[in-house]
Amino acid sequence: MVDNVNLGRDSHFNHVIDVAKTTTGRGKVADQQRVAPGIHLSVDMDAKVSGSFESGAGRLISVNYTSETAPKWVALHINLGEVSLEDKAVLGIVVRSTAKEAVAMRVCLRSGTQNFVDEFFTKHIVAFSEPSTHLDILKLDDLPAHHPRGKVERDLIVFFPPTDSAFTISDIRLFIA
Repeated sequence: MVDNVNLGRDSHFNHVIDVAKTTTGRGKVADQQRVAPGIHLSVDMDAKVSGSFESGAGRLISVNYTSETAPKWVALHINLGEVSLEDKAVLGIVVRSTAKEAVAMRVCLRSGTQNFVDEFFTKHIVAFSEPSTHLDILKLDDLPAHHPRGKVERDLIVFFPPTDSAFTISDIRLFIA
């Protein structure tokens, strides 16, 4: 088990990533499939997605999937815990990824549980055949008024491509400043 010595509002998220990168996991790409503690997949059940994932060995996740019809979503949910965004200016992510062929992904911050609000980051993550690094931020002052700033449950969601895909997300880091 990885020690949790991180401090700050982003510490829970970054610890979840550290644990996932050191915990070997394998499974099917399926709705509500647990990848590691605090991380799961969600899949459009109507699309009949089939494929597999692997985690651990120094990477967050490698996925390979196909679908009979284009799914509305295939996504990776990573729990941030209860996080307050009050008195902060930005929430940012740094992502390392690779793919056999270039693929684009979207990322959003989900706040709340039953009555949740999603806010998408501006840029797409693009995974290339060479390892690449992606950086993006949400300016918290630009969030809509209905997006909660107080301490609520939050997830970071990575929406995978709605096409047959194979790629690896080596690492994701979150920062709140």
